[in-house]
Amino acid sequence: MIELSSAQSAPGLAELFEHSPACLGLFEAEEPFRVIAHNPAFQKVLDEPFRTKGVAGLTLPEFASNPDRVLAVYRQVAETGEPFVVERYRYDGLERGPTWWNWSLTPVRRDGRITSLVLTSVEVTEAVLAQQKLEAEIEARRDAEELLAGERELFQRIVDIIPVMITMYDADKNLLLVNKEFERLAGWSTEEARAEPVFEICYPDPDYRAEVARFMESCQGWKDIRLVTRNGQTLQTSWANVRLSDDRQIGIGLDLTDRKAAGDALEDSRRELALERAFLEAVIETTPVGISVARDPQGKPPIINREARRMMGVDHLNGGLERYRHLPLRHLDGHRYSLDELAIIRALEHGEETTGREVIYDTSAGERRWIVNGRPLRDETGKVVAAITSFLDIEDRRRAEEARQLLVDELNHRVKNTLAIVQSIAVQSFRDLSDPQQAQSKFQARLRALAGAHDLLTKENWANAMLSDVLTTALHACGIAAGKSSQADLLIDTDERLTPKSAVSLSMALHELATNAIKHGSLSVPDGKLRVRCATSRERPECIRIDWHETNGPAVPSEQKSGFGMRLLRSTVERELMGKLRIDFGTVGTTCVFDLPRTKLGGKA
Repeated sequence: MIELSSAQSAPGLAELFEHSPACLGLFEAEEPFRVIAHNPAFQKVLDEPFRTKGVAGLTLPEFASNPDRVLAVYRQVAETGEPFVVERYRYDGLERGPTWWNWSLTPVRRDGRITSLVLTSVEVTEAVLAQQKLEAEIEARRDAEELLAGERELFQRIVDIIPVMITMYDADKNLLLVNKEFERLAGWSTEEARAEPVFEICYPDPDYRAEVARFMESCQGWKDIRLVTRNGQTLQTSWANVRLSDDRQIGIGLDLTDRKAAGDALEDSRRELALERAFLEAVIETTPVGISVARDPQGKPPIINREARRMMGVDHLNGGLERYRHLPLRHLDGHRYSLDELAIIRALEHGEETTGREVIYDTSAGERRWIVNGRPLRDETGKVVAAITSFLDIEDRRRAEEARQLLVDELNHRVKNTLAIVQSIAVQSFRDLSDPQQAQSKFQARLRALAGAHDLLTKENWANAMLSDVLTTALHACGIAAGKSSQADLLIDTDERLTPKSAVSLSMALHELATNAIKHGSLSVPDGKLRVRCATSRERPECIRIDWHETNGPAVPSEQKSGFGMRLLRSTVERELMGKLRIDFGTVGTTCVFDLPRTKLGGKA
């Protein structure tokens, strides 16, 4: 900060201000910071037209290229009294290109009060460019050194992974470099080889050593050479040499012992491969599934096993891909397969897999159903070189399934007849009750609900039945049709597979609710409504919640609230299905909510 008293004077200050190489500008200390004076150096760095006529008397916003940003700096210095300094500021406004400046804005005080601001700017372009050049040279040198080190490392790695011996000798037969294969076979690493007379050790006989040296210098072809290793063993090797421009020599060596061992191993592999091929062919030939192996799309006949020949009624297949065009294959809807639709063609020409496709194959004895699978076989590049297809004759199994279904239908019919007999016996048994008609009606309805559950399970082959199907069947058994145009609405937000026991128990529980709704509840009046919703319980996500909600109906008679039907409902839900039951007999209909554990419904722990 510059402090001036009113009595101070500055002799020669005007001359120094005028001829200073630094850019100097004197500004008023109050916004908009009018220029009091500036020197020629300051004027030379201004934009035109101010570079020609100067800016003395102008305010800062009238000539600054970025007035908002510059005003903020001037305002800060004027308010805080602290100088603002920027080093190496890049300025692109001059025709000679980018320049760099150190500049500062300093408050001037007179008698303790800021009266003006001095802008000082000194060009440091040469210093910045020199430093940038130095940094670039240092970076380039560092990059070159890293590149050289990387190339050396890369070269060493390359020669180390080559499965032959690599050596580098200078003109005096001093070993400079070896790879991992030479180290493995001969026993010297590069560091060890540089410290020992390896050439003399490898070839201890002087005459033989001279012969090897002459061969190395000739750089002609390959030569079998006996090489003594570090541990004294003799290797039978073969070498070739390459001379570099600086008289260094690269040696490339093969261990003939390993080659012989490799040849023996190759022969063993061939025998093993032949054995495996024979084994595979035997397996393919004897498997009870039709198998065809097409080796390429160029016309070679495919390999088809015995079962395939039997199923197709042929001894072999000849010709190119066109041979498949006349196969009597049809879709299940009856139309013939085109050539491009066949699994073998999809695999060979498109690389596609076919899984579990059911087709019809016409034979002289009639049609047969097959299950066809196809898969492309690729080489190491991913190219399709063959395709294998398998086809399983399921006609006998399909017919057996149809026969079994007939038996199940017959069994179902007989069970219904048996239930009818039980129903008749029950009627006879209940005649001595006080109200036989009511007892007979209830017993018959319950037997019908049981028969409905039995029908549903029979459709599923007495495996698991879907919860949605059980709900629908139970309502239909009581004559309740769910839908927008009916009194009942059934909403299924989640579905679940039920065990046969759970399906029957749930059917009986729903039957009791439906019977009460029809006789005493909302479905007993024209305007009554019933909504049944099945969803996952929010309070107990491990449970399925069934919400039975009746509206616009009459109040349920008190005797129905604790009758046998309600006791049966509670027993079914809480004991057989291990669920939770909440029931409310409202004035306009019954609301019943029960949460049923999924593990109990599906029979899974």
